Formats: sequence, C-alpha cells, structure tokens
Amino acid sequence: MKKIFAVMLLVALFGGIFFVISASADMTGSANSASEKASQAEKVCPGKCPSEKAPQAEKACPGKCPSEQASPADKSSICECAARLEKNKGLIEKFYKAAVKNDQKTMDSCFAGGYVIEDLGALRDKKNSSMSETNPEIKARIDYLHKALPGFTIEIKEMVAEGDRVFAHVVMTGVQKGVFMGIAPTDKELTMEAFVLYEIKDGKITRAVEMWNQLGMMKQMGYIKID
Repeated sequence: MKKIFAVMLLVALFGGIFFVISASADMTGSANSASEKASQAEKVCPGKCPSEKAPQAEKACPGKCPSEQASPADKSSICECAARLEKNKGLIEKFYKAAVKNDQKTMDSCFAGGYVIEDLGALRDKKNSSMSETNPEIKARIDYLHKALPGFTIEIKEMVAEGDRVFAHVVMTGVQKGVFMGIAPTDKELTMEAFVLYEIKDGKITRAVEMWNQLGMMKQMGYIKID
C-alpha cells in the first residue's frame, strides 16, 4: 500500500513539474510573439515618445507607443519620424495661413528655390496656362485670388503625411468681386475644393501637384449650365 502511494505521489509530482514547465514555455512564447508583433507595429505606426522629460517631443508624436519593451533607440527613432511628419504638415498649414493673409514673405519662406507647381485640371496646358489661376509663381496666384475673391478663407479638411510628402484636401470660400477665370465679377459666393500633393525637402516645399474643381467654379459663376 505504501509503495502504491509513493508511486502515485511521484507521478503527481512529475506531472506538476511538467505542467509548470509547459505553462512557462507557453507564456514565454506568447510574450515573445506579442513583443515581435508590437515591434512590427511600431515600425508601421509611429508611436508616442514615452519619456516624460520630453513633452515637446510627445506633442509632436501623435498616438500611443504599442510596446513597453521597445528599446530607447527604437522609441527615439519612432518619435523622430513622427515629429518630422508633423513638422511637414505644419509647413503646409503655415503656407495656407500665409496665403489667406497674402503674407508674401512667409509664403517665400515655405517654398524652396526652383519649386514646381503642376496643375492636373481642365485648364492645364504645357505652359501652365497664361491664366493667373494657374500661374507657376505661387505668390502671383495668391495675389490674384485676393483681387478676385477678397477676404477668402481656406479650410484644411484633411492632411496626410508620409515620408517627404503631404497630401492636403482644402476648401476655399470667397465672394467674387474681381475677374476670375476670365469671368467678370458676379458677387456670388464661390467654393473651390482642391486636392494637393506636396513634396518637401529640408523643410521647404519643392513641388506641388494640384487638382481643383475648375468646371464647378465655372458653374457657380453661371458661365456653364449643368443640371
């Protein structure tokens, strides 16, 4: 009887040890898997710098860092990337604010020398068109807009940044008091919607590719009739 009891005790003991080892291995494997997934997520999704000593960096890094196990170097890299994207978006916002005020000096500071503006709308031609709306010089465009639509406003509906590019969806609203797109003043409120892809290098806009609702503007001014 004592022998049987001893055998049962040994079986239970070894079984318990095996269970603990197995559970520990499973937990370690799950932790490693979770860590690997978090590390991959951090590469794809810029996180928030966890350091309380860098509040400015935290403000520039939106989102939450997915993993507590990330190395300081990885966290720093994530924050630098996110901060750069936010800085690029800030540059575009700065330009639009300057455009509304017709602040030529600030607009100059936003663009690199030799920048290029490309129009993809219906009025585009090989020479950017002779119309002021598609003038290759940004300051000439904005100055013209202030004469045609004095007091216009610009609302940034959405901005998305990736790498050295920023995509902006904006809506401009103003009352036509001057010639616009070759059409005499109508005193009508016009709404222009535009999609612009900006390329940025060294903190300056080097290229802008835009498309705006040119035919829609003509309709609003009564130049074309479309039901």
